[in-house]
Amino acid sequence: SSGINAEYGGTDRIRVHHSFMDSNVTLTHKIARACKEMEVPCFIHMSHINADINSPSHFLKTKALSEEVVLHELPQSAIIIRTSDCFHAHDRFTHYLARINAVAKLIERGRTPIYKKGLATYKQPVFATDVFRAMTNIIMMNDRDRERLYQFIGPRNYSLHEFMTSITNITSRPYRPVTGRYNQLWNTIIGSESYIRYQKTTDIPTPGLPGLEDVGIAPTHFEDKALHWLRSYRIFWQVWDPVDGQKSSVYGNVMGTGEFL
Repeated sequence: SSGINAEYGGTDRIRVHHSFMDSNVTLTHKIARACKEMEVPCFIHMSHINADINSPSHFLKTKALSEEVVLHELPQSAIIIRTSDCFHAHDRFTHYLARINAVAKLIERGRTPIYKKGLATYKQPVFATDVFRAMTNIIMMNDRDRERLYQFIGPRNYSLHEFMTSITNITSRPYRPVTGRYNQLWNTIIGSESYIRYQKTTDIPTPGLPGLEDVGIAPTHFEDKALHWLRSYRIFWQVWDPVDGQKSSVYGNVMGTGEFL
């Protein structure tokens, strides 16, 4: 495994000093070319299942381009791993959705503006730890047993409405989805990457590609892990309440801690 290079470079949001093209394509190309010159026998590149040169998302567009440059430089040794959006304690995906719902309670009077009320978009998020465990298993394989293209997705395909419901069940916040035409128009005008990628883009897996189970990993369900970080979006006196069961009430408690005096 000492001759393997796993490339995690790139960004999922634009920065002050570099663009999506700089991070996801140019940097990847330089790394792939250096590995070619060093005759690295195995190069693992991380991509996305929705990578498409025609995507309105700059992230997904440049991810498709990054696959092309990797295969151009390393046609025989490159392994491409396409994943769906990952969930973990520091992800952008679940935090973005939980945040727009939490803000909606204050600004939109509990109404959460979601593209077509979440009924037109489908997501199949994968646990980031599963992805890295699977990658470790690939690295430990003999080269003849490795595939050249993998696809790592979660065990359940949610509509965005179902996924938001799962999130708000954990955060204990009301969820009233609305189309939010003005919100949609504003996000379209400014070209919000999060809005395009997380609300409007449906996950479309490619049939027949090897997945997590094929490298010995059982996919983790979102609801089994998300409580660890989404509890921070609860109202403070409900932070440590269980997902199922009696919720603490602030009423009758002068300290506001949820513990009745």
